[in-house]
Amino acid sequence: MYKRIVNSISQYLGLSKSVYVIFFARIITNMGAFIWPLLTFILTRKMGYSPLTISYIFLVIGIIFLPATILGGILADKFNRKKIIIIFDLSSIFFFMACAFIEPGVLMLVFFALAGLFASMEGPAFEALIADATKPKERDKVYSLTYLGHNFGFIVGAAIGGLLFENYLSLAFIIDGLTTLTSTILIILFVTVLNTDDLKEEEKTFTKIMMKPQEIHFQF
Repeated sequence: MYKRIVNSISQYLGLSKSVYVIFFARIITNMGAFIWPLLTFILTRKMGYSPLTISYIFLVIGIIFLPATILGGILADKFNRKKIIIIFDLSSIFFFMACAFIEPGVLMLVFFALAGLFASMEGPAFEALIADATKPKERDKVYSLTYLGHNFGFIVGAAIGGLLFENYLSLAFIIDGLTTLTSTILIILFVTVLNTDDLKEEEKTFTKIMMKPQEIHFQF
């Protein structure tokens, strides 16, 4: 058991600094993501909505978020990923913080949905930045590590959110905004996009192979 744990951890050693910054940024962001796991409780116990109304709310949010995520992916392909992350994260933080200063109700729900919308639009740029900041051969480990950070932070965040829900809901919104801000600052200051000139020849070749469109042959 001990060897298995050591082997699992050791595979993530020796990666670039940017990878570990992104890993901790993911943990921090998701540790502060108290609200999404508690949304159903907020809608029922704080706002008094019925289960049927809540199902319609989730349906509308899901329909809106889908094209927003697609738009985020288009923007991530055309513009600087860091700038996109900054713009959408700051927009998300603004609406999360605003929720802390209003009573639970329709306006809070709208602000919360807008915060989530901008966070969804930021997602593709964040994923693309991981690829920009890492070497091609280490990306499997990098994505595995960042998902580990996501899950760990989310578990801890949900537990803390449960403690804050009843009497400190406003504080939960503020902490959510602050953790997102901290994560954004870490990415801005310490995540560096790789220059292809700094890669070794075999790494450049691997990159070209990964980026080259593959021909598809059909046999009948």
